[in-house]
Amino acid sequence: MRSDIFCIISAIKNDYGVFSYDERFNQLLETITSIKTFSPESDIVLYDTSFEPIPESHLTILKNLVKNVRLLHTHPAIQQCKEIVGVDLLILKTIGETYGFLEFLTDLKNLGGYNRIFKIGGRYKLNSNFNKQIHILNKNKIVIKNSQLWESETYPLRLWSFDYAMLNQIMDLYVRIAILNSTPKIVIIEYAMYELIKELNIPTHEVTGPIGIEGLMGLDKSQIYE
Repeated sequence: MRSDIFCIISAIKNDYGVFSYDERFNQLLETITSIKTFSPESDIVLYDTSFEPIPESHLTILKNLVKNVRLLHTHPAIQQCKEIVGVDLLILKTIGETYGFLEFLTDLKNLGGYNRIFKIGGRYKLNSNFNKQIHILNKNKIVIKNSQLWESETYPLRLWSFDYAMLNQIMDLYVRIAILNSTPKIVIIEYAMYELIKELNIPTHEVTGPIGIEGLMGLDKSQIYE
C-alpha cells in the first residue's frame, strides 16, 4: 500500500468565468504548491477538462510538478459540451468534473493501492487549517465539508476524500451521476452528490469546522475560505 494521492480537476483553457487563462494557470500552480506544502508525501495527478489542450510550454511545467497529467479535451462528453452554445457555467462544471473524476477513478484501479484519495479543485489551495488526520482517522468514510443549503441541500466539492477500499463505491456513485446527466435535464453535481451519498448509504463524516481550503470562485471572484 502506498501513500495518499490528490486528484486535481481543472479546466484552465476554457474561456467561461471571470478569470483569464494566465490567472487560471497560476491558480493551478498554487494548488499544486499547497499540496506539496501541507501533504508533501502525497502523489499528485491532474485531470484537465478544458475544451482545448494546454499549451505545450505550460504542459511541460505541469508534468515536471505532478505524477501524471491527463488532458481530456477529446473526451466525447467534453466535446459534446463544447458544441452547446450558451450552456450554463454550472452545467459545464458538472460535466467536466463528473467525467474527469470518472477517468481518474478508472485509472486509479491500474495505479495500485493508495491509503487515502483526495479530490481538490484546480482553483483552490490547501491552507494551514488542513488537517489530514481528520481524513485518515475516518477510515472507510467519505470526509467532506458539511452540507450547505443552496436552493436545496448540497455538498461543497472543493475538497473531499475517501479510502482506497471504497473505490468501487465511489465509482458507482460517479457512474450514477453520469447517468443522471445523460438525460436532457442536467443535475448539478453538488446536488447529485448529496442525494446519492444518502441514497447509496455511503458512510460519511461531515466536517463542521474548517476543512482547510481557500480560493476564488470562477463566477464572480468571491472569496471561499472553508
